[in-house]
Amino acid sequence: MSYPVEGHPFNARYPIPPKTRVLIVGTAPPERFSRVLNSGEELLGDVSFYYGSRDNELWLKILPAITGFRFDGPTSEIKRQKMIDFLVIRRIWMHDIFEKYVRARLGSALDSDLRLLKPSDFKSVLRGHRTIDHVIFTGGLAERETCRYMVRERVIKVSNVLGRMPRSRTLELEGRSIRLHAVPSPSAMTRRSGMTVKQKISIYRQVLNEACPDLCDEIAL
Repeated sequence: MSYPVEGHPFNARYPIPPKTRVLIVGTAPPERFSRVLNSGEELLGDVSFYYGSRDNELWLKILPAITGFRFDGPTSEIKRQKMIDFLVIRRIWMHDIFEKYVRARLGSALDSDLRLLKPSDFKSVLRGHRTIDHVIFTGGLAERETCRYMVRERVIKVSNVLGRMPRSRTLELEGRSIRLHAVPSPSAMTRRSGMTVKQKISIYRQVLNEACPDLCDEIAL
């Protein structure tokens, strides 16, 4: 059975702001987020933004635990603006590697069911935003596909990614050093693998403490 080709709903809609230092890279949101852009109808609890699924723990649990900041509000528009303001002020942004893709199962939100057709032009992303010095991959698939793309584009020579998360390495690109980090997916579905929210918070805190140390200091303010 052939399923529809999807285009990423947020990469072009929310371009990377100037002066961004930390780029968070995932795969793609659940299929319903592409429909929302056309219908304007969100599921209760969803926010039409990166990691905005009601089943995703990044905005709901992980970042609040690390920073003490809550992204709640009476409407999804207010929540989204809180997310955007939080990222821009701290020079963090998000941009997924999957630009066009299909799913092996209709309606599935699992990374394992995604089939990449066209990656984001990550080489141009890094060249066009020379202030980026840390890239954080939220999951193994985002890391693998980005590294494969960069091998094809001759940005790096090998794409092997080994070791337990969090894992980090340094990319040398045109006279600058960029730290690449891989952390577990913030999706609640990763609990099936036995990873708890507390473990994810600890891993994200460790990586963010290197990439954006002021962020982890906020809870103490």
